[in-house]
Amino acid sequence: PDIEAGGLVPGTTLGRPPAANNPVAQAAIAQANALHLSSQLRPEKRDAEVPESFSLTLGKTFDLGNNLELGVVLAGTSSNGDEATRDITFGRSLNPGPDGTSATGDDFLNRTQNEDRYMSYAGYGLLGSIGLRAGDRHEISFTAFRNHRAEDEVVQARRIRDRNSSFGEYAGPGTNTSTPFGATAATFQGLDSIIPLRRTLDLLQATGHHEVGDEDHPYELDWQYSRSSSLEERPGTRTTYFSQLDFTDPSIQNIPGAVYNPSLGQIDTLWDVFGLNPPASETFRETLRTSEESANSRMDLTVPVWNDGEDWFKLKTGVNHFDRTREVRGRLFTYTIGQTLNDQLGSVDGGQYGIDFLNWLNGITGPNGLPIFNGHANGNTSGGIFIDEDTASGNTVRNVDAGTTVTAAYLQGDLKVGDWSVIGGARFESEERTFEVLRGLNPTGTIVPFTSVKNDYLLPAININRNFGDDDQFKTTFAWSRTVARPTFFEFAPIRTVDQASGDTFQGNPNLTDTLIDNYDLRWEWTPEPTSLLAVSLFHKQLDSPIAQAYSLGDRTFINGDSGSLQGVELEGRKRFLEHWTVASNFTFIDSQLEFQQQNIFGSQTGSTTFDGQPDYIFNLMLGWDHEELGLSATLNYNFTGSYLTSVPLGAAEPPVRRDDYHQLDLVLQKRFELSQGVGIVKLNFGNLLDSTDTQRFDGTDLIYSSYRRGRTYGLEFEYRF
Repeated sequence: PDIEAGGLVPGTTLGRPPAANNPVAQAAIAQANALHLSSQLRPEKRDAEVPESFSLTLGKTFDLGNNLELGVVLAGTSSNGDEATRDITFGRSLNPGPDGTSATGDDFLNRTQNEDRYMSYAGYGLLGSIGLRAGDRHEISFTAFRNHRAEDEVVQARRIRDRNSSFGEYAGPGTNTSTPFGATAATFQGLDSIIPLRRTLDLLQATGHHEVGDEDHPYELDWQYSRSSSLEERPGTRTTYFSQLDFTDPSIQNIPGAVYNPSLGQIDTLWDVFGLNPPASETFRETLRTSEESANSRMDLTVPVWNDGEDWFKLKTGVNHFDRTREVRGRLFTYTIGQTLNDQLGSVDGGQYGIDFLNWLNGITGPNGLPIFNGHANGNTSGGIFIDEDTASGNTVRNVDAGTTVTAAYLQGDLKVGDWSVIGGARFESEERTFEVLRGLNPTGTIVPFTSVKNDYLLPAININRNFGDDDQFKTTFAWSRTVARPTFFEFAPIRTVDQASGDTFQGNPNLTDTLIDNYDLRWEWTPEPTSLLAVSLFHKQLDSPIAQAYSLGDRTFINGDSGSLQGVELEGRKRFLEHWTVASNFTFIDSQLEFQQQNIFGSQTGSTTFDGQPDYIFNLMLGWDHEELGLSATLNYNFTGSYLTSVPLGAAEPPVRRDDYHQLDLVLQKRFELSQGVGIVKLNFGNLLDSTDTQRFDGTDLIYSSYRRGRTYGLEFEYRF
């Protein structure tokens, strides 16, 4: 519903539920009903749909005469289906135990839970392109593109145990909390989240290439202009919290005075068993919308300076301008269960009222037929539920404007003499980054006025190649360059969001600085025949103020390290043998080092670790068989990704989070055959055949950060080319 910011009326707070003619109450009821019915609060179960996808590409070139050709391409894709990931083990906020030191055997997690995740998706893509070519020297093309994808994700978290919360661990006989069920239960929180997501990207682009002068070494002009707009909407994320009572938990038998009755099973109820005021967690709905507009223009000029047959020297220069603006808007509405209603949920009909009310929560009347919104907003006495807007309270930042402008120019020389080639030059880049945390739409303490950060860089580079041997089958390459890595919008913008399913907080860091990188690469390759390759590559990167993802007690942010380095070696090979067989493989060893400031009880100290997201080892192996006459082929792909950090700890007492080694095996079978005027292709895809467990754990412990199996996938694909 269209409710202006700050315009939501929670209801009257005076006395008991108001009379029917109370204007404040009636306005509150009307707004609450409209907001509540805008999208259902809790998910409903349905049968899964088998994923489907479809694509069509049409292209044709028309001869217009006078050495003119017109090319047209039209393409479209669509896809839809369901996905599910079940039995996710989840843990957060490691507590080092009584000794205050992690990885010593007495650690435990402050928050644990189990999750099932379901996703329904649908999307389409459209592309149209038209190009005009005048001989081999002039070409202009225009392209329009749209991609849209919609997702509805459901997260069902169960057995949430949070030691930092006031929500207790047991209720019933033998405890200080009574229940109407006559037995003792282990108590947990549960939640259902529905997370809709809509993404749309539109792109318009024009490009051109022109040549004049000598045909072998012409003057060349290349240009491009593009505009794009993207929209990401989460139009109605909603999360429902409730209590879970597990009467089957065997630990109940260890409680003096407890009554163990596992026949009662497990119960989900809207009743807050412990009557917490304020509650440990409130049901809410949230909207978030991110829109972005960008434009990019580029022009490059190549000037031949000298040429002598196959040797030459060229100068290339160009300019580029990129501009992007981004607007983020969001609102938060919370549901408060009045204390009077909460007492009724746990007492009426022997507690059945709270169970039924949870199941009736998608409507606007309760199990007793009375409206759940009665216009009364006094949390201590209300016999209903009321909705309030909390967009500008707490410490969550949703409403931010930001922008980026980059202007660049470069000069480059390209020299080829015999078997040697050298390309070198320098690029100048000037960037301005802006952001503003808007007043009136965010919590008062989070407001940041319009802020601008400007940086200028001169970035040189050189690349040297040498070919040698019979038919130039050997090639060596040395390259050095200086580059800059800038923080992304979500890394630098001071947006603070909370993932309600996990409790994780994500906080951008407006104090981030750019990372300057010196890149060194040395490569040797041998191509004894067109289908065979053997190559060795050495690389080294030296980073000044590298950006890394960091965490502290479940809060995630981004930091600048003091320094960092990445170095390693890659081995690559490809060979065709026995007429129909091909084997290809590559192995990469990566040694990374990050120096950054960690906090301890004495202040700060320099910590040293590997980079997040950088495994020590990566190995890929492809085995292929192809029989052209039979139209049959098979490809087996294996990937091994070694263990790596997913984030570094801000505090010295916390261990990093590390992903375990991961193995993946995929198989593709294909049959080609003649069909009418074209060729038909049938593919069978078998994905993730090993179904390995994807596990992240707190380093040095057996405590799980997250763990789940992706599941095997099977696909049938048909393609027709004509």
